[in-house]
Formats: sequence, C-alpha cells, structure tokens
Amino acid sequence: APSVDATKALEALTGVWTAVQDGSVCIVSGAGQCAFVRGKDVKATVDKGMLYMDGWKTSPAAASGISLKWEKDGTAMEWCRLEDVKAVGALNGGWENSDGLQLDVADGICTFVAKGVKAQLKIADRMLTMNGWTVVRISEGDATWQRVGQH
Repeated sequence: APSVDATKALEALTGVWTAVQDGSVCIVSGAGQCAFVRGKDVKATVDKGMLYMDGWKTSPAAASGISLKWEKDGTAMEWCRLEDVKAVGALNGGWENSDGLQLDVADGICTFVAKGVKAQLKIADRMLTMNGWTVVRISEGDATWQRVGQH
C-alpha cells in the first residue's frame, strides 16, 4: 500500500488538467488514475519523494497548486487546472446515457432532449461534475461518469 505521504500526493493531483503546450486534457481521479481525453490512460506513482507519470516527474508539493511543471529527459511540460468546462470540447455533441436518454452537450450545458431539461456542467472539488455525477474518463464517443462519493 502507498505511504500516507504518497496517498496525499496522489490526492492532491486529483482534478481536471490541461497541458499548456498542446491543450490536451487529463482527468486525474483517485489513486493517481490519469485518463487523457481522446488518449491513453496512465497511472501516476510516487517514488523517492517525486510524482511520476509515464516517464515524467514533478514535485508532489506542486500538485496542489493551479499549475504543475513536469520534466522528462530535459524537456518541460506545464499543466494548469481546468476551470472552464467549455474547454472540454470532447463533451460537446449528442450522447446517449446508460438509461437510453438522448443528451446534447454544448458550451458546458447538457440538455436532456426528451424532457428539455438543462443541467450545468461545472468544476466542483477540482473535478468535472453534473447533477451529483463526476466524469472520470472521456474517450471518442464515450464518457464514464461516477456518482459523487462512490467508487
């Protein structure tokens, strides 16, 4: 099991991040699970006091801030916490949820088509949420949501 300090470092990393260099979005959920929107999933780990992810490293203390600088083989990459849900363009468009309801997402608003009910997507506790659900993964044509407080 990870040490208490490692657990705290991974919890601090939790949130929705965007890479300054290319605009890619990464959703980091519990225990360092990193899901890149329209990309691969990787796991963040803590070793010898540093956070590691896919060969990149950073200081765990930086993970609790609004920006984070990673380093790999002399190359730097900066992440910033996402604060505007509109920046997650991968959610825009038509969707069908697991109950078969048709949804339309545009500019941070989700419309339940049959009922005409609108729900605001927002950042809460550093995660992208809607109506008590948190998105933990977005891939091409698929988004995985989890009830807040459930694993």
